[in-house]
Amino acid sequence: FVANLPYSITSLALRKALWAPHPPEVAVVLIQREVAERALAREKTSLLSLMVALSCSSVRIIRRVPPGAFFPPPRVDSAVLQLVPMSLQERQEKWGMDPEKIMAIAKQGFAHPRKLLASNLGGEEARLALKNIGLSEKARAEDLSAENWARLTIFLSTH
Repeated sequence: FVANLPYSITSLALRKALWAPHPPEVAVVLIQREVAERALAREKTSLLSLMVALSCSSVRIIRRVPPGAFFPPPRVDSAVLQLVPMSLQERQEKWGMDPEKIMAIAKQGFAHPRKLLASNLGGEEARLALKNIGLSEKARAEDLSAENWARLTIFLSTH
């Protein structure tokens, strides 16, 4: 999958490609540099970085592209991002469940980013879940890693 993605549909296009029933072996996309950096984020995560972490075995910025490389030049820097998706089976094995379940919980968690995660997920049960997996009851969605999201989803689905 190779594309120069319009900045306004980057997340959607990546979701469709990476989460397809038969994902590509490699995806190389030219996107806004800030979005590429957000896709790589492991601290202060976002739905985009979580989606990438859950679906890819590797992701890296190959090259930064300055505005002057385009005509007319955009007002933002760009970057070439390389993603290597895992197969659906590899994802299932790595996360112990269908990562779609993790994303469903994460979407609820990120619904109101300034609120505490427990509030976004329904209160007391979520506070108990966070405590049981060793996280602060005051955690926000952006504070959790992909591994934390997987553990939280497993706990919530079994209790």
